[in-house]
Amino acid sequence: MRPRSLECLLGDVAFALRQGLGPGELVPMLERLLELAPAGSEARRFGSLQLAEILIHTQPFRAASLARPVALECASDRAWGIVGLALTLLGHYRAAVRAYRHALLLAPNHAGYLHNLGHVLDVGLDRYREARAYLELAHRGEPKVREIASSLAHAVARAGHHNRAVDLLCESVGMTKSVALATVEIWLSRSNEATTGQAQ
Repeated sequence: MRPRSLECLLGDVAFALRQGLGPGELVPMLERLLELAPAGSEARRFGSLQLAEILIHTQPFRAASLARPVALECASDRAWGIVGLALTLLGHYRAAVRAYRHALLLAPNHAGYLHNLGHVLDVGLDRYREARAYLELAHRGEPKVREIASSLAHAVARAGHHNRAVDLLCESVGMTKSVALATVEIWLSRSNEATTGQAQ
């Protein structure tokens, strides 16, 4: 049976999350929760993932370190998704791809994982043709999410389908045609500069 202090702390954390409290209040509670929760317990997994999500943009290495044991222990797609994003932010793109593939094995239709995997393949690893398939699936699942549509347009443009990229930016992102055309041109010039730089 859990000590009462742990039970109270879990209640406090749940209340704080419902109230939308910020990291300043949540992080100390979650740190204390991890001190009290036994290894392998549901409480520890809960605290680890909550803390990892809060820290992911400021401390991605710590976030990955918190989420990875949970991912390995209980095959959690959420944990693998956190690991993938943290590794992406750290610039470890190949490892991020592996993490997202693990997440998708557990949640194959999750638009967020599909998008993140496609984006890393396109922007991080220059594998835009492979990326396009994942981004198409993500866009099909969440057609109104502008970030997904924009990522798909980027990969589509790099694959040589400029008109489709412009249409996506106009229809799904809300750009005017002139802005969409300029955006595609900027993307392609950056892509060409990167390719030229790698060849030298």
